Amino acid sequence: MGLDMYLERKVYAGGAWGKPFEIKAVWDGEEIKIDPKKVEYICERFGSWRKANAIHKWFVENVQDGVDDCRNYEVSMDNLEWLLRHVNEVLDHPKRASEVLPTTTGFFFGGVEYDDWYFDSLKYTKKILGEALEILKKEEEEGKWISIFEYSSSW
Repeated sequence: MGLDMYLERKVYAGGAWGKPFEIKAVWDGEEIKIDPKKVEYICERFGSWRKANAIHKWFVENVQDGVDDCRNYEVSMDNLEWLLRHVNEVLDHPKRASEVLPTTTGFFFGGVEYDDWYFDSLKYTKKILGEALEILKKEEEEGKWISIFEYSSSW
């Protein structure tokens, strides 16, 4: 129990309008039939955090218009770049943590100290954001917009 957070990547598959593709799904050793014409997106759990309340606070304030309601919210490339700038600023200047990416309290949101847990969550966030931005920038260069990133949380 507690604050769980997710960054998911939805990859456009096209469904009935896309190029032909094949999906092979196996569950417990048995193949599951999936009709590719009915698949609009494939969802990939891109990253997950546990009780990284400063990151959650940033998403609520900057992506969710201040509404903390456990729904999925689309995250733009600009959002990801902006969060990465904040993360890098705190990693480069740890004494600015409470100004740049402050912690927050909530229902089982974890600690509010600027300790190893806090900075480890920032390092992990930096890794995830770097990978997501690499994908989006490559898609932009190639003129292929097939990925959508979404943030969600639960507690």
